[in-house]
Amino acid sequence: MEGFYNKHYIRLDTNNCIIKGFSDAFEQPEENDNCINQEGGRHFELLGQVNPSLISLSGVHLYKYSNGVIVETTEAERAAELAAMPKTVSEIDTQTEYLIDLDYRISKIELGV
Repeated sequence: MEGFYNKHYIRLDTNNCIIKGFSDAFEQPEENDNCINQEGGRHFELLGQVNPSLISLSGVHLYKYSNGVIVETTEAERAAELAAMPKTVSEIDTQTEYLIDLDYRISKIELGV
C-alpha cells in the first residue's frame, strides 16, 4: 500500500525571500506558490526543520529561493535588510514618553501650578 503524502509550498516576496511555508494538509496554495516537496509529511518542513521560523525576531528574512534552490540569507543580506527598514517608535519608548509626561503633570498638580 502506497503512503499518503502532503505537498509543501513556499510563498515568496518580490525579492525571492521566503515569507511563508505550509503544507496542503492545512492550507491550499495560491497560484504563485512554489511546491518544494510533493511527498512531505503533514507539517511543513524546510531544510530538515519542521515549521521553522522564516523571519528573525528583528523582522529580516532568513531564507530565499534562488534558481530553484532554498538557501539561507547571508549575514550581509540580513544586515542590509535591517538597515533598510523604516525606524519605528517602540512600545517601550511610547510608554516611557507617556510616563514622563504623566510625572510632569502630577508634579505640576503637587506644586499647585
